[in-house]
Amino acid sequence: MDAFDACPNTPLGAVVDAAGCATSQLDSDGDTITDDRDQCPTTTAGEPVNGVGCAASERDTDDDGVMDANDVCDFTPASETADAQGCAPSQKDSDGDEVTDDVDNCPGTENGLTVDLLGCATNQRDADNDGISDAVDICPVTPVDEQVDEAGCSQSQKDEDLDDIMNNMDLCPDTPVTQSVDVDGCSEQQKDDDEDGIKNHVDECPNTPEGELIDAVGCALIQLDSDGDGVNDAEDAFKFDANESMDTDNDGVADRWDAYPEDPTRSQAPVEESGNGLLYAIIALLFVGLLGGGGYFYTRKPELATTNPFGDAMDTMDSATEQNMAGASKGVPNLDASSPQQWEENGVHWSRDGNGVLSYYDAQSGQWVAYQG
Repeated sequence: MDAFDACPNTPLGAVVDAAGCATSQLDSDGDTITDDRDQCPTTTAGEPVNGVGCAASERDTDDDGVMDANDVCDFTPASETADAQGCAPSQKDSDGDEVTDDVDNCPGTENGLTVDLLGCATNQRDADNDGISDAVDICPVTPVDEQVDEAGCSQSQKDEDLDDIMNNMDLCPDTPVTQSVDVDGCSEQQKDDDEDGIKNHVDECPNTPEGELIDAVGCALIQLDSDGDGVNDAEDAFKFDANESMDTDNDGVADRWDAYPEDPTRSQAPVEESGNGLLYAIIALLFVGLLGGGGYFYTRKPELATTNPFGDAMDTMDSATEQNMAGASKGVPNLDASSPQQWEENGVHWSRDGNGVLSYYDAQSGQWVAYQG
């Protein structure tokens, strides 16, 4: 009945409620949008609505799960997850470096720093992944798996002694800058190739055999030939006498002059008695008579002859025979100086070299000493 019809102009055929009103005639939430078009029929009074009757607190335009009233980022991509403010990583720039979070590899960049396309400042990058920021890494291309120092450098990148040999290959890491080095980074002043304790640059015998005793310049006796006779000092019994080298019994008398080369207690052969002694005595007596002027013996001491009075006969005698001819006399024998000679005189071993230089063997020092008489 019209008396009870709140909506007298209801369209023909419309479904009405008890008050006679169709939804097109009602606005249940008072938002000015009739119920037939109102998608948000319970809008809070006073809130502005859109064309379908929904306030911002009731709608989610970008379907990101955050109502528009709280959504800071209205057009969140459907493929991304938004935060409580309705923003996905591609919509945010958390550190304000103008690189969105979805591509920012360094999200905590400090304000004011210049960044690359990945949102990283120099102090945030580590191009060689050595754990040292590029801002302080002075070796930015460290090989993978090499340990680095606080400056970002590995041993293969450093040359601390500046010899052009990297530390990882340098066997002598403290070479002075003035010294030339080999492929191992070592100078002659640092090497001891024969391991004799003498550095190469002062070692006069660089190939000393292992275990040999050496002198101050790195030479063992087997490497020396002090008298230049071709026999090394280790094997030369007379290392300062170029004329001699063998002394089997170590008695100080060279083997070639030693009648008993294997007996250290003796070296001179005994003199055999023969008629030669008488013959030499007669010859000497006749010679003295001739000097006396035909019949009288000399009444004054004659001067010593400057040459051997026995001539060629003396040249044929060996040193032992010559010595024993002198009887009780122990003067130095007059030997032919054209060839080296050795003999024993009153327990003293004498030697004369090819130049006529006279030496005696000093048992205390074990060396031949030039005679200064």
